[in-house]
Amino acid sequence: MHRTVTLNQIEALDPTRHKREDFSCGVSALDHFLKTKARKEAPDLSVTFVLTCKEEPGEIMGYYSLNATNL
Repeated sequence: MHRTVTLNQIEALDPTRHKREDFSCGVSALDHFLKTKARKEAPDLSVTFVLTCKEEPGEIMGYYSLNATNL
């Protein structure tokens, strides 16, 4: 089922506003990361951004995560 949405913005993941539990992209490892690890992994070294839609600002349409590492 397809639906038309108006994409709003990309912003840093905020667990108080964004509904991580409702997100599903069809890849269980990616779903699991967003739902359980995105805010816990080295907060000083990583940040996760989410794409939200205008109609439902808390709904996550997609995400990406940036991680810095020092070897």
